[in-house]
Amino acid sequence: MTIKYITGNILRDKSHAIVIPVNTLGIAGAGLAKQWALQYPDEHRLYAVVCKHKRFKVGEVLPVISASNRLFLCFPTKIVPRNRSELVWIEDGLSDLRRLIPALWIKSLALPALGCGLGGLPWKDVRPLIEKHLGGLKIPVRVYLPR
Repeated sequence: MTIKYITGNILRDKSHAIVIPVNTLGIAGAGLAKQWALQYPDEHRLYAVVCKHKRFKVGEVLPVISASNRLFLCFPTKIVPRNRSELVWIEDGLSDLRRLIPALWIKSLALPALGCGLGGLPWKDVRPLIEKHLGGLKIPVRVYLPR
């Protein structure tokens, strides 16, 4: 299937799995991570506990299932919230995400323009990585364009 590029509120997306850009410290101080933490506090708490115990690093994706059976994929685009994202972290994380999709039987996926908001990465650099890692999937992929 092809990747579809759209705008809107990703937290309202009906995809089976939604990617949430996070940091590895468990802090959701701004952006989509903060919106997610406010809307899904229990799921955020689980992610924060994993971070507190140093069990989460860039290049890895952490699946979190909500009480309402929503699947969130915490994708670290930063280590420290105030710092910028690095393209290699996006590439490594996309590789792990690609590995997880069949393992978790994900039927559809929604993700933001990873690292392009508060992370400061140019969309022109991130888009080819998304297409490289997710373009050949047999599931619908919806990418929310940067604002």
